[in-house]
Amino acid sequence: ESLFCLLAFGGLLQLERRRTWAATLLLAASTAVRSNGATLALFLAWPRLAALWPRPRLRPLCVLGAQAAVVAAPAAAFQAVAWWQHCRGGAAEGPPWCLSFPPSVYGYVQERYWNVGPFRYWQVKQLPNFLLAAPALLLCGHGVGVELAALKSSRGKDRAEALKLAPYVLHWGGLAGLCLVCMNVQVATRFLAACPAVYWHAAALRGRAQRLHTFHCLLFALLGPVLFTNFYP
Repeated sequence: ESLFCLLAFGGLLQLERRRTWAATLLLAASTAVRSNGATLALFLAWPRLAALWPRPRLRPLCVLGAQAAVVAAPAAAFQAVAWWQHCRGGAAEGPPWCLSFPPSVYGYVQERYWNVGPFRYWQVKQLPNFLLAAPALLLCGHGVGVELAALKSSRGKDRAEALKLAPYVLHWGGLAGLCLVCMNVQVATRFLAACPAVYWHAAALRGRAQRLHTFHCLLFALLGPVLFTNFYP
């Protein structure tokens, strides 16, 4: 996660500086580290599509498509190499995932061995893992709610700033929703740590909420390395 955050945040910083190809290469490198880096193509698309609406132009759309493809390329290359190694002799002779469309070795491993899928993790025995994930998910729910309310009530320059932050908030909320519904929910804290909006909203907390969040961060920093290296959530 640390290397992924370095590359992802570096790419987003370059994007804010309008260095789109430098941003594209850094975001592609983040996808090579973790496949969910492909979702960062949202940040390339958001300002371009807003600028092109309601009169789209071919050249900017082609550039955007090329940059999005570069960001997603490492994840696609991983799947292609896996297909070449396991399925090229014929899908019928390979593992079951060779028959799926599109074939995805990672999706197959997640579904079969990690029980990943919509609501598959929603079991009574998994309640302790949901409690582990609760602080990260509650922070996200509160942050997304606050930002969407600000967007709805904003006007003029404030609205422009809120719209600029919108892709960060939507990305954060989308990943949190995916984690809650489809994933092994106990990874929420480290999975969502790659969203810049986490830190912005945490820095804006005050009073009791700030103290509780600080306590959670310290507890996670102290216990996390010990538990994780011993195969605990």
